Amino acid sequence: AGLSGSRPSRYKGAGKSCLCHRFIHPSEADYVKEHSSVLSLAEFESEVILGEHSVYWGSRVLAFRGKKKAECKARIELIEHTEFLQDVTSKSFMSKDKRAYVERVVYGNISPGKRSFSSLDNLLDSSSAGLASPSQINQLPRILIFVVDCCAIQCLTEYFKN
Repeated sequence: AGLSGSRPSRYKGAGKSCLCHRFIHPSEADYVKEHSSVLSLAEFESEVILGEHSVYWGSRVLAFRGKKKAECKARIELIEHTEFLQDVTSKSFMSKDKRAYVERVVYGNISPGKRSFSSLDNLLDSSSAGLASPSQINQLPRILIFVVDCCAIQCLTEYFKN
């Protein structure tokens, strides 16, 4: 879903970030329409982005029926891999991880100090320090979902075959 970086897209406003935000924040009142990948240097280095080309969207607890028809719960966490652009030059930021997008997706990890993203408004907000991070302990089973560009699908398929 979606396209990251400077590649032109006919599908403006219908990408990975919209999907992630709707999943974590299903209420219409909580939904934010703007999901730009163009950031200032301060935003790219914030606690939410941490100088990485990935976004931790947070978690959502879902209940479902198990095999024995008992209610089970799991904590689902979404991590989106993307390519952030500089607001001044429209070029990709240099990140700590120098690997190409597909290699970062296949071999990369999310930094434990990364804070959850809710909107562009919270990137530089010091109160964002109270938001959940992927390193917090929870007693529920944890399911990680990585949301990636369509260009990474073939490489991921080959990686998981081996």
